[in-house]
Amino acid sequence: MVANKINEGHVFGIMAGITVLAVLLLAGGAGAVMPMSACTTISSPGTYVLTQSIMNSPDSTCINITSSNVVFDGTGHTIDGVNSQMCIGCPQEILTYGVYVSNSATALTNVTVKNLMVMNCTSGIYYFNVQNGSITNNTLSSNYFNGISLGNSNNNNLTGNTASLSTEGILLSYSSNNNLIHNAANLNTFGISISFSSSGNHLNSNILSNNSAGIELNLASNNNDLNSNVISNNPAGIILGGSNNTIYNNYFNNTDNFGMSGNNTWNTTRTSGTNIIGGPYYGGNFWAYPNGTGFSQNCTDADNDGICDLPYVLDSSNIDYLPLAYTSSNNVVSRYAGSDGRVHKSGAVQAVMDYFAGILTRQDAITVVMAYFSG
Repeated sequence: MVANKINEGHVFGIMAGITVLAVLLLAGGAGAVMPMSACTTISSPGTYVLTQSIMNSPDSTCINITSSNVVFDGTGHTIDGVNSQMCIGCPQEILTYGVYVSNSATALTNVTVKNLMVMNCTSGIYYFNVQNGSITNNTLSSNYFNGISLGNSNNNNLTGNTASLSTEGILLSYSSNNNLIHNAANLNTFGISISFSSSGNHLNSNILSNNSAGIELNLASNNNDLNSNVISNNPAGIILGGSNNTIYNNYFNNTDNFGMSGNNTWNTTRTSGTNIIGGPYYGGNFWAYPNGTGFSQNCTDADNDGICDLPYVLDSSNIDYLPLAYTSSNNVVSRYAGSDGRVHKSGAVQAVMDYFAGILTRQDAITVVMAYFSG
C-alpha cells in the first residue's frame, strides 16, 4: 500500500501579487521543489526531493510516479525494501519496487530519477511505457530481479548508474533507442541484458565486470550499437542471440569472451582517434584472456598502427576484421627524475596495461626503482 499521495497544490482567493507568487511556489506551482520523507505516489508534474532515507519500507512500491514531467531527486538518500529474496514465479502482489514509473492509462514522458540508492527490492527502478526520460547517478544493490529495468520504454538515457548483486544489473525488454552510457554493473548474473525485440539501443563506455555474463542480447534484439565498453573478469563476456548488432572498440578480457548465434558486425572503419587501449586508430575490439593468450595480446602488428595484421575469426559469420593490438609505444615507458630525485606531475606519462582487470600482462613489463612521487 502506498502512503502520502501528492497532488499539485491549488491556491484560491484574491491576494496581492507578490503574496500570490509566494503561496504558489510553496504549494507546488511553477519552479517549486517539493520535499518528501516517506513512500508516496507522485501524480502531478514537478520536482520532488527526498529529504531522508526510507529504511525497511513495508510498501510494495515506495515511490510510485504516475505523471509525466517529473524529476525525483534522491539527493544521495536510500530506499531500503524488506523483500528482495523472491523466487521465480512469485505472485505479482508481493513484488517490491523502489521506484515504479508507469501509468496504465497513458505513456509517460520526461521523467527523471536521479541521485538515489535502492536496495533490497525485487526491482530497484522500473520504467514501464516511459519515453524520453532519464535515470542518472543512482546506485542499485541487492535487488533480486534487477537494479534498473525498462519495459516497453524508448528514447531514455541511463547514465552514471551502478548496479550490483541482482539477476540483471540493467534490463531492457521491448525497449528501443535508449542510451546506456557510463554505467557500471558488477556481481550480477547478467551485467546488462537486452531482450525481447529491443533494438537501436546504444551502449557506450559502460564497465561490466565480475558478473556471470557481462552483456546479453537475446530474443530478437537486433541492430544495437555497443562501443567503448569494458567487459572484463566475467566467465562469459558477451552472449548474442540477435543479429545485425555493431560491436567495436570494446575491451574484452573474460574466461570466454563470446557466445553467439546470428550475424553481427565487430568493427567500424579504420578511423584516426584514441581507441579504448590508447592506440591511434578505431577499428575492432581488443581481445584478451586473463592468462595472456588472447588474440590481441599476441597478434602481429608489423606497422605498429595498433591494429592486428590479421582478422580475428570468431566464427564463420562473425569476424573482427580490425582487432586492436598493443603498440610498442604503449608498452614501453621511460621517465627520469630531475636533479631533486623526483618525477613531478609535469613528467607524468600514461602507461597502458591491463588496468581494467587490475593486473599487468606479460607485455607490460614495468620496473619501478626508488620511486618517489611528489606534487
